[in-house]
Amino acid sequence: MNNIFVQALLAGLSTGLFCTTYCLPFVVPYMVAEPRSLRQSGGVVLRFLAGRFTGYVLFGALFGWLGERLQGPALSVMVALALVAMALVLMLYGLGLLQHRWACCTPKFGRRAPFVMGFLMGVNVCPPFVLSLAYVVSLQSVLNSVLYFVVFFLGTSVYALPLVFVGLLGRLPEFRRAAQ
Repeated sequence: MNNIFVQALLAGLSTGLFCTTYCLPFVVPYMVAEPRSLRQSGGVVLRFLAGRFTGYVLFGALFGWLGERLQGPALSVMVALALVAMALVLMLYGLGLLQHRWACCTPKFGRRAPFVMGFLMGVNVCPPFVLSLAYVVSLQSVLNSVLYFVVFFLGTSVYALPLVFVGLLGRLPEFRRAAQ
């Protein structure tokens, strides 16, 4: 059990910067588009993180359930190949040899927008998320898979905490105008 926690935390900490920079083009304009106090910015970031957390836990449970249902040597081979493929993709991203194409715009959901944005960013098909999904299938346990994603979420969220201060830029008209 401790091994799962360590792996999830290390995966979250090692890919969290990727996850945060992936979310920045969506979150920063939203945060800066209106003047916000530090407390209001913190609320936006918390709603965003709650959306990511919800997505991680739901998909962790789903893929843990799939891992419980699919067993045998074929599953082991599939998971091993998926892990190798995703590790290669992560290395190519890290070396700058692959570029992600932005294909999504955040619709207006009012006060729920940060939660919805966090959920969509959390379950986005990015290499760290897919790598983690492939791993949790091999755990063959819903509980272990959910625990993995809770700890993975905590590791990646460390990098999102400074976003609270980005909201203060919304007090400056130039930044608000650029964000809008």
